[in-house]
Amino acid sequence: MNNDAFTLGRAWSEFKSLSLAAQVYIVCFVLIFASGSTPLLGYVPHLMLAMLGAASFSVIERERAGRARSIKLGHGVSAEFLMLLFIALFCCAQATTAYSHSIAVIYSKRYLIYAALSLFVVEPTVFAICIRVVSVYLNVCAFSLIGSTALLGSKTGGLLGNYQAGGMMMSIACVLNVIDYYRSSKSSVYLWLTLLTVFALLFTGKRTFALIALAGVFVLYFFSSRGNKSFLKVVLIALLLVAVCFIAYEFTDFGRSAFERFALLTGKDETDAMSGRDLLWNAAWITFQGHPVTGIGFGSFANWYAAFYMQDGGTAYLTHNIYYGMLAEMGIVGTSVFIALFAWGLVSTVRTLFAVRHREHGHVSDYVLVVSLALQIWFIAYGFTGNGIYDANEMFFYVIALVMNLSVRHALKIEELDSKPAAENPRRKAAAHA
Repeated sequence: MNNDAFTLGRAWSEFKSLSLAAQVYIVCFVLIFASGSTPLLGYVPHLMLAMLGAASFSVIERERAGRARSIKLGHGVSAEFLMLLFIALFCCAQATTAYSHSIAVIYSKRYLIYAALSLFVVEPTVFAICIRVVSVYLNVCAFSLIGSTALLGSKTGGLLGNYQAGGMMMSIACVLNVIDYYRSSKSSVYLWLTLLTVFALLFTGKRTFALIALAGVFVLYFFSSRGNKSFLKVVLIALLLVAVCFIAYEFTDFGRSAFERFALLTGKDETDAMSGRDLLWNAAWITFQGHPVTGIGFGSFANWYAAFYMQDGGTAYLTHNIYYGMLAEMGIVGTSVFIALFAWGLVSTVRTLFAVRHREHGHVSDYVLVVSLALQIWFIAYGFTGNGIYDANEMFFYVIALVMNLSVRHALKIEELDSKPAAENPRRKAAAHA
């Protein structure tokens, strides 16, 4: 493959050549990404189980010829699997003492599924197909979001269900379009699609997702562009856009009217940037101080907060900051494992990315790794104001990003083995013996 973007036509051609198990795996992947806040969201755990079933079937059928080997069981146990498994078992152990026993059990089961997903090795091409289809779908969603918002005069999510899901997915779509922009020799098509998704993101009124997308774009720039002059150009363009917006607001009636309409779209509940989050964070910190080692039980904070911090019971709220949430619910033990998982994922992906870039034929792997890195950064950044570790599809985004990295790492190992002389290659020795 050349250095162009992984086109939809190529994705379809590759899809038809894959095994049935790999095709089912891809369909489930796309449906999870498309779930948003639609009724499909309730079936995300079932879709993940279907992915595991497809992967298991592929392992059983791996001795068949051709692309039936597109999914197989990994050689050796990865650090990612061990840490996800520890979290699952930790939740299970907490279930007897957790403030909300049943919730701890639910998350224990869910994290076992996440851990199991990391056991299977999927060819990078499979993930490249998944990314391409998701990217096209999200661009269609951008049109639906803008159109429905303009027609109704209020925030909507278009095909994604609501503005919260719309903001989340548009921030991911923006980053995916930027990746394609750099990989397609800076094609204007992807530039226009990036602007489309940014525009759709603004229509959701979710400023946090806008900032996360901006941060992701700048990170991608450093991994995709070359030279200081290009960076200076980007900064100058950004400053120019800020200046134009300021002038339009201060000196033109049209500009001021447009910005005021955008402010209305954000809703009265979001006029305060904290939106009451500081109260939740303070309660979580106090809870952690009272239960510093193992916490009050994973997923228990919402009910704990409603019982002890809200008058007359009140509404149960999650922390809207996974780091405060982990401290309160899992204490130092569980939080340390989560932070180790985040750090290891980033370091491992960056190391793999640099290793791939020194290879002659690593374009698909490079594509998958950059998306993996972008999704990890998106999830970790969103964690400061969101509840990603509790949401089935959001946590899936992160776990599948880790699995993408595992996929490429395994492909690199196979490539290294194949490049060795037959006398040093255990795979060739086994084949010769057979």
